[in-house]
Amino acid sequence: MKKRLVSLDMTKGIGIIIIMLMHCLSSPILRTVMIYAVGSFMFIFFFITGYNYKPGKRSIGQSIRQRAKQIVIPFYLYSAVIIAASAVIFIAMGERAPQDILYDTIKYYCGITTHNMEIFLGPLWFLPVMFLSSVVFFFIADFSLGSTKRMVPIILALTSVSALTIGYTAAVPWKLPLVPVCTAVMLAGAYAGQKQFFANPPFKDTKLVLSVLGSVALYIVLTVIFGNTRLISRGILGRYGGWSVFTAFVIALVQIYAFVFGCELMSKSKTLAKIFSWFGVHSLQILATHLALAYYISRITGWPYGTRTFPGGMGSVKMDLQNFALCLVMIGLIVCWLLAWDKVKDSLSK
Repeated sequence: MKKRLVSLDMTKGIGIIIIMLMHCLSSPILRTVMIYAVGSFMFIFFFITGYNYKPGKRSIGQSIRQRAKQIVIPFYLYSAVIIAASAVIFIAMGERAPQDILYDTIKYYCGITTHNMEIFLGPLWFLPVMFLSSVVFFFIADFSLGSTKRMVPIILALTSVSALTIGYTAAVPWKLPLVPVCTAVMLAGAYAGQKQFFANPPFKDTKLVLSVLGSVALYIVLTVIFGNTRLISRGILGRYGGWSVFTAFVIALVQIYAFVFGCELMSKSKTLAKIFSWFGVHSLQILATHLALAYYISRITGWPYGTRTFPGGMGSVKMDLQNFALCLVMIGLIVCWLLAWDKVKDSLSK
């Protein structure tokens, strides 16, 4: 029986905080630093999903239905609420006609994201890709996990499919070219979970610290050499075209080792463990709502966020300070509504 690992929840928590920061930054320098620091960080969520897989617990159909409840329903629920709230703002301000909003909404639910949807629904691309990757994963996981000789060629085949199609990500609905490589990362996670890799660290104490530092150094070297610093949501994983998919896969594994065991070391502080684990447990809700909240706060305060042009030619210091203020306000609002929602759920369950 696998037990829930605090380090995995902490990894997701730190990851979602980094993603929120990156979506709010305007400074080109800070964004570049964050992109290099994060790399293909979203792969970590696929890896952890695979790690937590329990072979034989459910049938393929049951697993797909369970994942639909976890991902598909929240996708439509959150997107519908956010679109409705944003439509009210657009129409009230006279910025867009109702028929244009309806047209963009239809395109969005067909897997095509327009700019007007991207500004507050951008991160939700992750949920359809996670669901589709999970469906593929459920069909091949038990067979693949049965033998390492099967696992390796299947991972190579999946990664090769993405390598051949990755350039079409922006043009294909639901970012389908990402699905095979994300499935491959899930399989790698499932293999690690089968071996209980993170529950039984290969090193202890000082050696574990040194191995984490070594993996961070290796990550930096590989990232500088291969340039896998672009978000996988863009379909561009490095400077070597489709070949970058293979190097991104390897770099992601190095990054995962550093993050998870780094969190294992940090978990000795109960305060840090509690804070980051809480964010990790609520990562889906935060992912779905944080950019919309940033957009609404920006409209109210006049503080631009992300790559939006800063008015008045403000200096970079003031710009970055307002970006961090925006992010702090956004995080505060998210924490408040999630704490309130947890209390509501507890009351309903009782």
